[in-house]
Amino acid sequence: GATAVAERGGDGVVSLLDLLAGVEAEPDDPGLPARVGRVPDDDGVSLGVVTGQSGGGELRAVTAVRNRFDMVSLVQVGELYDRAPTAVAGAYVVNCRTSEDFARVWNRGVRR
Repeated sequence: GATAVAERGGDGVVSLLDLLAGVEAEPDDPGLPARVGRVPDDDGVSLGVVTGQSGGGELRAVTAVRNRFDMVSLVQVGELYDRAPTAVAGAYVVNCRTSEDFARVWNRGVRR
């Protein structure tokens, strides 16, 4: 997975959102449980996950490591029916149809 650094009030926030919006599936992707298993040793680290419409097992992987991060954001791409996102305890979760739809959905839910 890709990594980025963004500090409060800095320009990195825009590049971080661009990184999330530009994520594409890879044929050799080991899946969400393998990705979130890489837990940081540092304080102040956030986890951002972009995935398709994941099943319960994959979402449980995020829940299992949630307490090791200061913040967790989960973006589920591919929602066709405008349903609410699946709740993941302690995480900000959004559902969107496409990557292009991501910014609109994100901005609708995040207070500035």
